Amino acid sequence: MDFLRPLNLAYLHLERAMFGAPALRLVIANSNRGREEIVRRFGLPWEKIRVVHNGIDLARFPPGRNADARNRFRKRYGIPDGETVFLFVGSGFARKGVGTIARAARFLAEKGCESFRVVLVGKGDPSTYVRSAGPASGRLLFTGPVAGADDLFLGADAFVFPTVYEPFSNACLEAAAAGLPVVTTAANGASEVFLDGQSGFLLQDPFDAAALSDRMEKLLSSDLRARMGEQARRVAEAHPVERNTAETLEILDRAWREKIGS
Repeated sequence: MDFLRPLNLAYLHLERAMFGAPALRLVIANSNRGREEIVRRFGLPWEKIRVVHNGIDLARFPPGRNADARNRFRKRYGIPDGETVFLFVGSGFARKGVGTIARAARFLAEKGCESFRVVLVGKGDPSTYVRSAGPASGRLLFTGPVAGADDLFLGADAFVFPTVYEPFSNACLEAAAAGLPVVTTAANGASEVFLDGQSGFLLQDPFDAAALSDRMEKLLSSDLRARMGEQARRVAEAHPVERNTAETLEILDRAWREKIGS
């Protein structure tokens, strides 16, 4: 089991030591979910934790590149133009919901939906998930790790990330910046900045493949993808990396002033 691995046990020890240190003045968490978890697990006072959501470098995802990136994406992986491409990016397939994606693809195929492809980028063994997909196994395309995935975000049609646990997924912000509807779970701290049914869909249960299949089926509509993609881009625009930096520096400056004034 992962939590018994020596490295993970060392991380747990270091976390306990850090959060219990008498000299600790302040913690910056990247989501309210993370803040609540620190309070619950380590007993740190709520007021010692500040939340600063992750930011995204919007310059990496200029909207004018989508059409060219889309063509290159499909040519690179041999995907017909008429297929809707759902993108997943992440390593740690089990925790980040690839099993749910595989079962959702099977449900879609069983409904008679054939004009879709799920491109899964990241390090992991695909064999279990290919079996789970059954007749939809041909709809899954595992690329392995890919350097410079920006063009993949710009070239896809929607982003699926049904993670079991995630403090705040940068990949979801990257997808939003590329103008993709984002389908993720309430277990993802990034869900705090997305609105269900507007910039994408939020799943309450990361193992509910039927619910994911339903949302993916809805996103086969190009009109819906376009509307949600515009809203997703606005989410990213509200969370530029400059905002993250400014908020972090402001908190650190305030903490320093309080220290030297005490």
